[in-house]
Amino acid sequence: MQVTFCRLRTHQWCFILFNVILFHALLFGTDFVEEYFLHSLPYIDVKVLE
Repeated sequence: MQVTFCRLRTHQWCFILFNVILFHALLFGTDFVEEYFLHSLPYIDVKVLE
C-alpha cells in the first residue's frame, strides 16, 4: 500500500510540476520567441510597418 501511495504522490507531483512549467512556458515563452525572432529576422518589422 505504501509503495502505491508513494508512486501516486510522485506522479501527482510530476503532473503539477509539468503543468506549472507548461503555464510559464506559455506565459513567458511568447516573449522570448518574439525577442529571438525580432533579433534574428529584423526585416519582418519593416514588412509589418509597410
